Amino acid sequence: MFQYFINISSVFFLRIAVDQNIINVNSAKDIEIVLQPTLTLPIQIICGGVTAYTALKRSAVKPGQRVVLPGAGGGLGHFAVQYAKAMDMRVIAIDGGAEKEVLGKNLGAEHYIGFTTEKDIVAKVRDITTLGAHGIIVLAASKSGYDAVPRFLRVGSTVVAVGLPKGEFSVGATPFRLVLGKLNIMGSVTGTLNDVDEALEFNARGLVKPILVRGSMRDINHLSEQMLAGKVFGRAVIDLWASLEEGVCVDRLML
Repeated sequence: MFQYFINISSVFFLRIAVDQNIINVNSAKDIEIVLQPTLTLPIQIICGGVTAYTALKRSAVKPGQRVVLPGAGGGLGHFAVQYAKAMDMRVIAIDGGAEKEVLGKNLGAEHYIGFTTEKDIVAKVRDITTLGAHGIIVLAASKSGYDAVPRFLRVGSTVVAVGLPKGEFSVGATPFRLVLGKLNIMGSVTGTLNDVDEALEFNARGLVKPILVRGSMRDINHLSEQMLAGKVFGRAVIDLWASLEEGVCVDRLML
């Protein structure tokens, strides 16, 4: 068993999911929590999972409606695909590479569009949806992920910005397009304690699971380069207890 020390000196209520159970901790001092390594996976839900889930809620996309997810194969995106599927949304995943196509469809995407191979992504989305999608959650941290966003959407739909690219630029919508399209544009960072409870419930029911690309301390530079190149699928994590000889491995929980 591994020991994890969690400092909650400034937090008076901590909720940790352990093997589908909830431990409530009310304390203002360091608490030692002993967990099996495999049982730490719900902690990934509390971070990236809640971010993706809350963004989907704020999109107001209803069951049976279509949502577009640029960056669907990444750390936030693979959560968003699973939550959207569990919420009965019809998912159009956008990312690059054959592996991410397999990942996206296995996680529940109805359609996958590869930006490295598709010449006209807007036309493809329009072909799938006819009138445009009901919502889009921009999870990709790239300017290109935002440029064409309004053209994906139908009248009265919503853009939720999550990914944070470098630089200053617009979300691609002129006032003319915003007004005539009755578009809603909002940002989303994370959720409330209620959102955390709801997100963990999906995990407890087996509907949402993290996919982790694990490495040891020696793999930090390699994983960073792979992330910047968009080649990591799921969440990249550094296991501080891993042997330096283990190298990078993938928890293919959903593949």
